[in-house]
Amino acid sequence: MKCQITKIWLITPNVVDVLQFIQSNCLAYLFSSLSSDCAKLRMLAYGSLFRFVSHLENSRVYCKNIILYVIDLLRNSLDKENQRVSSVISVFLAETVSIIVEPGHKLYKPLVSFYLLKPVLDLANVPEFYKFFNSSSLEFREERRWIMTVLVSGIRSSLEYRLYQKRFIYRQLLSIYESKMSDNDLKSLILDLLIKTCESKYALIDLVKKHFFIIWLSSVLNSLLIDEKKIFLFIKMLSIYNLVWKQLGAVGADERLPLGFLNQMLALGKIIKAKLSSSGVKFEEMFKWENSDDEQQRCVLEGFFKASDCVMREISKYEIGHRDEMLSLSETIETSERKIQNGELDNYSDLVSFVVSRKRTGETCSQIFWCQMED
Repeated sequence: MKCQITKIWLITPNVVDVLQFIQSNCLAYLFSSLSSDCAKLRMLAYGSLFRFVSHLENSRVYCKNIILYVIDLLRNSLDKENQRVSSVISVFLAETVSIIVEPGHKLYKPLVSFYLLKPVLDLANVPEFYKFFNSSSLEFREERRWIMTVLVSGIRSSLEYRLYQKRFIYRQLLSIYESKMSDNDLKSLILDLLIKTCESKYALIDLVKKHFFIIWLSSVLNSLLIDEKKIFLFIKMLSIYNLVWKQLGAVGADERLPLGFLNQMLALGKIIKAKLSSSGVKFEEMFKWENSDDEQQRCVLEGFFKASDCVMREISKYEIGHRDEMLSLSETIETSERKIQNGELDNYSDLVSFVVSRKRTGETCSQIFWCQMED
């Protein structure tokens, strides 16, 4: 509906205030519509976008040349008519528009430099991730926060997940989470990205298989010291736990989940319950259930306990003898946590190498888990 109104506005014979059009986020909306699954909406967005060019060419606004250049850059990058671009590209363009019309913005110079150096846009990539995330400028926090916001808003399907994997984004984020370079704001954005990722079953399974995601989450939770400044991180981790179980734990009454997966969820649940019990007084003080945010936190906690009960019910489907096999992977998790605390595993890469080495020793439950997940 908004796109139709925008088109009606642009086909008027009167002169359109292009600066107001941009500052009202109408141009950003057109860019965002280019990633729509609806072909008619994309066609409407492309038509409105190039009609906007005619109004812009007849205007005298100070940002005329750079906006025209960005639109031409996009036009030259398209391979076919009415092409659907990935969400991360459309979000990047939409977020960029509001910045390049403000020369005083902190990100104006690096973004304009990015566009001027490119003959075409690589639509099968994540623009400027490494430059902004690993920035050494004085505004590195602002640049890192901005590109992380683009990543969080840009992931909507397995297509974007594969683009992120191609750029090794998840590996870098999981590695940097526990480092001294990561503050609470960055950790929150990383968890937001993981929450969005876990909404896709394909992406979640890939994270579990390739990045030992549940073991990583157990390690991060175990080292988390909960206080008023970090309680929101804990709640987001609970949300991830609930999403993992929702996506991977849905089986029929006669079906059984892999023992390895159940064991990892059981170990993760124990860590969460230990955190809850050790911080019980704090949680009672923090959660007053008086506003919408507190209500959401209450729902997350209730969801965790329901998921935890479901894990125990799934484990009960196995015979007593088979349950003993779960101890091997549990020992791997506990041993890795001790090694992290003792400083023997310095980063996420060391943790992955350690778990892989344990996996190759022939542990029964681990083999069951990986084989069934691959199926």
